[in-house]
Amino acid sequence: MPRGLKPIFLAARQFADRHTPTIEQEALTSLLEGGLYEWHIRRVRRHNGELRCCLLGVSDQAFGAWVTIKGADGGLQIVV
Repeated sequence: MPRGLKPIFLAARQFADRHTPTIEQEALTSLLEGGLYEWHIRRVRRHNGELRCCLLGVSDQAFGAWVTIKGADGGLQIVV
């Protein structure tokens, strides 16, 4: 940016962004570099898969052929 505009941009940034979340950024960096974030994601996906399996089993027991379930292959949402 042109040098003459630097003070204006710095003032605008200070107004719009009161602080940079340094501690949070350092924590996320540590998780990413140490592989802990990937470990957490795998664990959560496994847990969510168990919950989804349980939900589908209970739904089948409760409703049987009365309902059709769509989108049960992954994620946390299903359409009944």
